Amino acid sequence: MRIHALTFQAIGPYAGQQHLAFAQLDQVGLFLLDGPTGAGKSTILDVITFALYGKADDERKNTELHSTLAKPGVAPTITLDVSFGSRRFVIDRVLQHLAPRRGAKDPDDVVIRQASIALTEIIEGESRQLTTRVDEAQQILRSVIGLSREQFTSVVLLPQGDFARFLKASSNDREAILRQLFNTHRFDEIGDYLANQAKKLRGAVEADSERRDSLRAGLIQIAETCTAPAHDTTDPVDEKLSELSDEQLIEHVENLMSQMETQARDRVEQSTTRLEQAQKRFAELQEQQTQIREATDYRQRRQAHHQDAGAAKTARQQLTMHDRAKPVADAHRHFQTAQQQQTAAIEQWQHQLDAAQHDPMVVHWAADRDIFTVTVDEVAALVDGWKTVESSAIRAVEQLRQHEKTQATITAHQQQLTQRQHAQEQLTEQIAARQQTFETVREELEASKAKAEQLAGVEHTLETVQQQLRDAKSKQSAAKEAHTAQLAANTAEQARDEAKKTSDDALEHAQTLLRRRIEAAAGFLAEKLEDGQPCEVCGSMSHPAPAELHGLEEISNDAVKTAEDRATEARRVANEAEQTYQSRSTTLHELQTRAGGWGVTEADAAVATVEHSVATAQQNVTELAALRARIKEHETRVEALRAEQSAAEQQLTETTTQITSITTELEQLRAALAAALGAYETVEALRSAVEPAYRTVSQIVNQGADVSTAVKEQTSCADRVAEALRKSATDEEPAFDDADAATAHLLDAQTYREHDQLVRQWTTEHDRLEEKAGQPAVVAGLKLLDEGHSAPSEEALETARDAQHAAQVALSQANREHGSIQAAHNQARGQHQQLEEVSRRSAHQLATYEELAGLSDVVAGRGENSATMPLRSFVLAGWLEQVAANASERLTGMTGGRYELKHAVGHGGRGHAGLNLEVIDHVNDTVRNPSTLSGGETFMASLALALGLADAVQAQAGGVAMDTLFIDEGFGSLDAETLEDVMGVLDALQDDGRLIGLVSHVESMKQQIPHRIQVHKTQTGSSVKVIAPDLA
Repeated sequence: MRIHALTFQAIGPYAGQQHLAFAQLDQVGLFLLDGPTGAGKSTILDVITFALYGKADDERKNTELHSTLAKPGVAPTITLDVSFGSRRFVIDRVLQHLAPRRGAKDPDDVVIRQASIALTEIIEGESRQLTTRVDEAQQILRSVIGLSREQFTSVVLLPQGDFARFLKASSNDREAILRQLFNTHRFDEIGDYLANQAKKLRGAVEADSERRDSLRAGLIQIAETCTAPAHDTTDPVDEKLSELSDEQLIEHVENLMSQMETQARDRVEQSTTRLEQAQKRFAELQEQQTQIREATDYRQRRQAHHQDAGAAKTARQQLTMHDRAKPVADAHRHFQTAQQQQTAAIEQWQHQLDAAQHDPMVVHWAADRDIFTVTVDEVAALVDGWKTVESSAIRAVEQLRQHEKTQATITAHQQQLTQRQHAQEQLTEQIAARQQTFETVREELEASKAKAEQLAGVEHTLETVQQQLRDAKSKQSAAKEAHTAQLAANTAEQARDEAKKTSDDALEHAQTLLRRRIEAAAGFLAEKLEDGQPCEVCGSMSHPAPAELHGLEEISNDAVKTAEDRATEARRVANEAEQTYQSRSTTLHELQTRAGGWGVTEADAAVATVEHSVATAQQNVTELAALRARIKEHETRVEALRAEQSAAEQQLTETTTQITSITTELEQLRAALAAALGAYETVEALRSAVEPAYRTVSQIVNQGADVSTAVKEQTSCADRVAEALRKSATDEEPAFDDADAATAHLLDAQTYREHDQLVRQWTTEHDRLEEKAGQPAVVAGLKLLDEGHSAPSEEALETARDAQHAAQVALSQANREHGSIQAAHNQARGQHQQLEEVSRRSAHQLATYEELAGLSDVVAGRGENSATMPLRSFVLAGWLEQVAANASERLTGMTGGRYELKHAVGHGGRGHAGLNLEVIDHVNDTVRNPSTLSGGETFMASLALALGLADAVQAQAGGVAMDTLFIDEGFGSLDAETLEDVMGVLDALQDDGRLIGLVSHVESMKQQIPHRIQVHKTQTGSSVKVIAPDLA
C-alpha cells in the first residue's frame, strides 16, 4: 500500500479542509508527524483507517470523528488517493453526520445524513468510477487491501499505547490477539465440524442398531404367525428363532412364505374352474330365453305390418300426384304476380308522361317526338326515345353548371376589386404615417448621440474609484483586525506581566527556602561543634563564629524541590506568555502597517466617501450604456423605416395595377354571361327551369327501365308455366292439361304431413322386419318354436344365477387370501432387504465414526494428541514462532546484540499451550520474563515485536506489500544511544522502499528528521501541512 494524497475536512479537531501530499515524502522514506498534545496527530491515522474500512480503530472514535468546530452544514469528508500494487484508487467518503434541514429557520432543526462513498480507479491516467454502493466498495477494497481492519491497524498503524500489549499479554490474551490477526477461526470450525460429524454418525449407528432389532422382531413375528399346521414343528429352527443369524432368519421366513403362497395359488385356480362352469350354464339358459322372446316378437310385428300395407299404398300415390302438381302451381302463381306488377308499372309510367307534357322545358327537349303514350309492344322504343331526351337534359344541366361557375368568378372578382381598393387606401395612409415616424426617430437619434459625447470617459473614472474603494476596504479590514489585535495584545501583555510576577515570586520563594535550609543546616551543625573537635564541614579545630539557629526550623529537601519545580513551571508559563505577547505584538504591527495608520473611524469615513464616488460613477456608466443601446436601436429603426417605406410604395403601385386588370376582366365576364342566359335574366332563373325538368326526365327514364323489366319478367313466368306442365309427365302418367288441372291434385299441409308420416313409418317397419328376420337369435328362436320348445322359467334362471354367485364369492375369498399372503410375502422380502442394507451400512458407519471421533479428539488436543495442544493453538504457535524470529532480528540490532525474543511452549491453561514469549539476555545468558524489562527496553522489544508481527501478517495475507507504516509514540522512554539504535532499525526498514511516519514529541527526533507533517493547534481548530525542506 502506498498513500499518495489525503484530503479531509470537519473531522476531529480539523474544522476546515486539510490536504496532505504524501507523494512529496516518497523519496524521503522517513518523516515525523509532529504537533502539540491533543492537536490531532492520531486523528490523521484514524482518517486513513476510516477511508479504507468505513470505521476507525474503535466504535467510540467512529461517533466522535465529526468535528464540533466545523460550521453548521459543512459535511465531514475524506478523499484518499492510494495504490495497492499496480492498482491506484481514489476513495471519496462522506461520514454520517447531523446537518440543518433544508429550508429550516431553527438551527436546532437537523436531520441525519447517511454515510456515502464513491470509489474510483485510475487506469492509464483515466478515472473510472467503480461503484457508489457502500457494500460493493467495501468488498472491492477488502479484496485489494488483503487485510482486515484489525490486521491493518496492527500492521500499518502501530497504535498509541499498544506496543507493549502483545509483549506482556498472558498466553490466553495473546491467543485472542493472534486469532484475530491470523483469522484462525476456521480451525475452530474444523474441530466443530469433526465433532458434529462424529455426533451425527454416532446417532446414525445407534439408529441402525435399533432399526435392525426392529426388523428382526418383525420377521420373527411373521415366522411365528405363518407357521402352517402341517409344518414339522420338531424342526430345531422353529424352537429358537431369536438365536438365528440374520441370514438364517431371512431364509427360514422366505421358505415359510413361499409354501403358503403356493397353497393359496392352488385354491384360486380351483375356484376359477368352478366359476367358469357356473357362468357357462347360466349363459346358456339366458341365451335360450332371449332367442324365443325375439322370435315371438318378430311374428307379432310381421302380422301387424301386413294389415297396414293398403293404407300406405294409397297415401304414397296421393303424395306422388301432389309432388307432380306443385311445380306447375308455383310457376302459375309467379306468372299471375308478374302480370299484376307489369300493369301497375305501365300505369305509373303513363301518369309521369302525362305530367311531363305540361313542362315546357321537357317538351323542348322532346323535340316533337311521339313519346308521351305507353303501349306494351312499343316499350323498348319508348325507353330509347326518353334516353335521348335525357341526354339533352344532361347537356342543359352541364351548361347551367358552367354559367354558375362564371357567376362565381364574377362574384370573386368583385370581392378582389373591393379588397384591392381598400388596401390602396390603407397603403396611402401608412406611407404618410411612416414618413412622420421617420422624422421623429431621426431627431431622437441626434439627441442621444449628443448626450453620449458628454459622458465619454466615465468607464475609466469608474475603474479608478473602484480600485480606490478596494484599497480603502482593505485598510478598513486591517484597521478592524488591528483593533481586535490591540485588545489581544493588551490581554497578552497583562497575562505576561502577571506570569512574570508569578515566576519572580516563585523563584524568590524557592531561593528563600533554599537559603533558609542552608542556614538551618549550618545552625544544626554549629550546635554540634565542640572545642577541640574538628568541624564536619571544614575540619577546623577552632570555631570562632558558629552559626545560630535563631528559631529556624529545618527545611526538607522535598519542600525545596517542590518550590524549585513550581518556579521552573512558572518560568515556563512566563516564557510562553512572553512568546504569545511578542507574537501578538508582531501581528498588531503588521495590521497597523496594512491599515496605513488609519483608525477604524477614519477608515469607515474614507470607505463611505469612496463608495459615494463609486455609486456616482456607476450611475454615469449605466446611463452611458443605456444611451449607446438607445442609439443603436434608433439607427436600426431608421433603416427599418426606410425599407418599410420603399416596400409600401412598391406595394401601392402593384395594387393600383391589379385594380385596373380586375375591372377590365369583370366587364368581359358579365357581358358573356348575359349573352349565354338569353331570355333568362339571371342564373337562378335558368336553374329553376332546368333542374325540375331534369329530375322529371330522370324519373321517366328510371320508370321506363322498371316497365321494361316487368314486361320481361311476365314473359319469363309464362315460359316457366309451360315448362312445368311439360315436366309433370311421367312414365306412368301424362302431363296435366293446364294449371287448374294440376292445382286440383294439391294436398293441404296437414294432409300432406299425415300421408308422409304414414308412408315413412310403414317403410321403416318393413326395413326393420327384413333386418330382424336375418338375425341369429330370431332364426334360432323360430327354429325352437317350430320344434315346440318354450322359454326357460325364472326359477331355473335364479338357480343358475345363485350357483354363479356362490362360485364368484369363493373365488374372491381365494383371491383375497392369496393377495394377503402375497403382500405379506412382499413385505417380508422388503424387510429382508432392509435388514441386509442396515447390517452393511451399520458396519461401515461404525468404522467411519471411530475414525472421525479419534480425529476430532486429536484436533481438540485429546486422545492421541501427545502435545495436548488444540489445532488452532498449534497453528498460532507456528505463527508466533515466526513473529518471534522476525522480531529478534530487529531487537538484536536495537540492543547491540544483547536481547533476543524467543517463542516458548509452556502451558497457558485450558489448552492455550505454545503461546508464551521469553527474552534471552546475552549479557549473562539468562531467560527473562518480558515484564522484567525496563521502560526503554520494553519499548524496543515491543516495537521489534510489532514490526515482526506486521511482517508475519503480511506474509499470511499472501505477501501483501505495505509500503507505508505509521508508528505512534513511545520513543520518549529511550536514551540517546538506544534511540540511535532504534533509528538505525527504522532506517533499514525504509531501505526497501517503505514510507515510515513516526508520531513523537522527542525533541532530538525533530532535529534528526527534518521532513515532517506539522500539526498546528488553535482555538478555532487544527491545521496540517507537509514540511519538506529539500523538496521546496
